[in-house]
Amino acid sequence: MEYLIPLAIFAALGILAGVLLTVASKVFAVEVDERVDAIAEALPQANCGACGFSGCADYADAIVNKGAECNLCRPGGEAAAKKIAEIMGVEVTAAEPQVAFVHRINTILTAFRAVRRATGFMTEASFAQAAV
Repeated sequence: MEYLIPLAIFAALGILAGVLLTVASKVFAVEVDERVDAIAEALPQANCGACGFSGCADYADAIVNKGAECNLCRPGGEAAAKKIAEIMGVEVTAAEPQVAFVHRINTILTAFRAVRRATGFMTEASFAQAAV
């Protein structure tokens, strides 16, 4: 009999906490534009940052709320741009292609200087022989 009162108190506190959490979830609910989720699903989810944003979700949010262009996703290409434009109700413009160039001589010299600074071991002549 003496365990019924603590059990009833515990049950009442549990029910009260449940009710308070339910009310708080309704009061503090965050409204999210459905287009953000739809655009995020249309993106390849590579989270590469090639668009200039920190990830696909951030890019989707920027398209809807900040007016970013629809054709910035490089991995998604033209297909993703068309889907995004369809969701936003705008026409997509062709993205300007970008190509990366690697300047090998600068890379080799930079690597040599880093190794030499870190170890003081390799000479320029031995590094040139190793690079060939």
